[in-house]
Amino acid sequence: MIHLNCDIGEMPAERERDLALLRLVDAVSIACGGHAGDADSARFWQQQATTQGKQWHLHLSYPDREHFGRRALDLSWPVLREALEAQRACLPDSTAVKFHGALYHRASTDMALAEALAEWCVQVGIQRVLAPPQSAMTDAAQQHGLQVLREGFADRRYCWQDGRLQLAPRSEAGAVHDDPQHVIAQIRQVLECGQMPAGAQQHAFACDTWCIHSDSPGALLMAQAIRRQWP
Repeated sequence: MIHLNCDIGEMPAERERDLALLRLVDAVSIACGGHAGDADSARFWQQQATTQGKQWHLHLSYPDREHFGRRALDLSWPVLREALEAQRACLPDSTAVKFHGALYHRASTDMALAEALAEWCVQVGIQRVLAPPQSAMTDAAQQHGLQVLREGFADRRYCWQDGRLQLAPRSEAGAVHDDPQHVIAQIRQVLECGQMPAGAQQHAFACDTWCIHSDSPGALLMAQAIRRQWP
């Protein structure tokens, strides 16, 4: 058994797919208007997750719907904090968060940003953060007494760059897996050997939860394959 999560509520036209994904995962990260979604869709998905007994997290991002939150914005901390608080207002009772896209990845290496985000989480009552293993965000969250779920990406290829494992840029061919068997093999390598494939090499890796992006090609097929392998 593995803990599986996905993002949800990002593509209104794919509600049926998201409902099917919800049945297969253990937890969902709900878009709250920064990169996708809005207050109404956030409440809908929170209700669906709660009814099905699933964990749910805020999925907060740079305020950048045009680029789906995947472009780093040069915002001052007061401006970014205001954007995060506006998104959190969609689901103000949440105690868990996963930052999205460019914000997630920037906080994995930028200690100043990670510290600011962790401190903000404490201030607003967030208790649990999803973050990459061995990252600035993980370190900052733990230092502030937050629970951390170390996250691996089942549907993404990893590379070794700047002395650490990180996701291959989406602009590179094969950066997003489209074959469920590649996903299964990657997860199995981590579970059985504690190693993440990265090109021709492998590097030590461990995580508490695996993510599938709902907008990845074949996201539902990948989730189904994972559940067949690890019910």
